[in-house]
Amino acid sequence: MKVKIKCYYCGETIIKNSTQIVEGKRYFCNKGCFYEYNRGSNCSFYDKIIVRCRYCHGNILRKKSHANRNKNNFCNIECMKKYYKKYGHPLENKQKVKCTFCGGITFRKKSKIKEGKNYFCNIKCLNQWKKLKVKVPCFYCEHILLINKGAYKSDQKYFCNKQCSGKFHTSKNNSHYTKEGKIKAYGDQIKTKCSYCQSTIYRTENDIKSHEHLFCNQKCHRRWYALNKTYTETCSYCNVGFKRRKTHKNKNGLYFCSDRCRNEFYKIHKHSNNKKIKINCEYCNEIIWRSESYIKKNKHHFCNKECLKKYFKMNNLVKLSCKNCKNNFYRKSYFAKRSKDHFCSDKCRNMFYSVNNSFKNIHLRGKDHPMWNNGSSFEPYGLEFNDELREFIRKRDGYRCQNSECNKHQNELKEKLSVHHLDYDKSNNKEENLITLCKSCHMKSNFNRDYWQSFYRKIQDKRYLVLV
Repeated sequence: MKVKIKCYYCGETIIKNSTQIVEGKRYFCNKGCFYEYNRGSNCSFYDKIIVRCRYCHGNILRKKSHANRNKNNFCNIECMKKYYKKYGHPLENKQKVKCTFCGGITFRKKSKIKEGKNYFCNIKCLNQWKKLKVKVPCFYCEHILLINKGAYKSDQKYFCNKQCSGKFHTSKNNSHYTKEGKIKAYGDQIKTKCSYCQSTIYRTENDIKSHEHLFCNQKCHRRWYALNKTYTETCSYCNVGFKRRKTHKNKNGLYFCSDRCRNEFYKIHKHSNNKKIKINCEYCNEIIWRSESYIKKNKHHFCNKECLKKYFKMNNLVKLSCKNCKNNFYRKSYFAKRSKDHFCSDKCRNMFYSVNNSFKNIHLRGKDHPMWNNGSSFEPYGLEFNDELREFIRKRDGYRCQNSECNKHQNELKEKLSVHHLDYDKSNNKEENLITLCKSCHMKSNFNRDYWQSFYRKIQDKRYLVLV
C-alpha cells in the first residue's frame, strides 16, 4: 500500500510504501530539503562526536570540547555513580597542589609529590612559565644575564660569552689551574695526544678504548682521513691517476676517473655483466638479443618499428578513412565505435568543421551542438531512484562493473559505482532497466547509444527471463 506524507521542510506531498514508514522519523522530498533543514544548529549531530559510556558501553553524543576535556564519559548520573562505587573515585588517592605559574589548584599522586619541584595545571601554564626569565650574574665578570626559568639550574655556572669562560678556566682562581697555564684532567679524564698534530688533549678511558685514533677538532680528523683512508689509482681508460677510498673496490678491478671514460671503455670492450637472451620477433620471427630486465618490463618484442606497426595493424587496429582528406589511417577498435565521423588529425577536424555550415563552431552548446538529444540531461530523476535503490542494484551485481571488458570491483576504484538506465529514460526505474557500471564505462554509453543499449540488454536478458 502507498501512503501520502508531507515533507518535513517544505510541506510537499510524498508517496511512499507503508512498509517504509517508521513512527518518529522525518521524511523529505529530496536531498536539498534534507541538507537545508539539517544545516547549522538544527542538525542532531551539530559539532558532536559519538563517544562510549564508560560503564554501560552505550553510544552517546558529546561535543568535541567536552570529549577532549574528560577521559570518562557517562550517559547519565546513575552510570557515573555505579562506576565510581565499583572502581573508586580517581581523586581519592590524590593531593591538592598549587600551580607555580597561575596559582590554580591541581591534583597529583602522593608518591609523585617532592619538595622544590614545580607543578602545572596544563601545558599552557608550563610554556608560559618557561618564557619567564631569571637574572643571573656571570661567574667571571659578574655581568647580569637573562635566562629562561625552564633552562635555569642552580648548580650550573653561567658565562656571558666564550672569552669569560676561557679566562675563568685559565685564571688562578680556578682549582684546576697549574703554574704552566694549562688545565689538568677533569675527574676521570686522562692526558693523550692528537693522532694528526700530536697536541695534548684530555679524554676518558672509555673513549680511549673504543676509538683507536683521537683528534683535537674536526679539521685534524678530516686531514688525517684524507691522508690515510685514500689511495691513488690509475684510470683503466686514460691512465691518469686519481684519489680513491679504500672501501670503494670493484670486483672486476676496473676503475675510471669519470663517467665519460667508463662509457667510452665499454663501447670498445663489451661489458661482461650485460648478459642477453635470444628472443624471436613476434611479427617476422627473426632472432633478437635482449637483456633480462627488458624482457620483464615489456610483453611484446620486435626487431624494429616497422614490425611493431604491422603487428598492431593485423591484431588490434582498424583501418579508417579521414572525412576531410580521405586518407587511410589506423585506430583501435573501440575508437571506431565511439563516433561516426573520423579524422586523422586535429587540423583535418578543424578544417571540416569550419567549411560545413552545421559545424561552424567547434565549441557549441545547447540546440546548436550535433550531439543534442532534446535536453534529456536536464530532466529530473524519479522519486524511486534514491540511494536505497542504487545500493540494492550494486549489491545485486556483486559490486562489479557489468561490462565484460572492464569487470572492475568497487574496492579497486576511488568512487562508488554508478547506476545506468538501459533505455535512457530517467522515469523508468525498474530493476530490469538498471545496471551497474564504472564511471568510464558509463561515459562511453552516452555515445553510440544504439550499440550500447543492445549490448547491455543481452546481459539483462540472461538475468531476467521474460516468459510469454
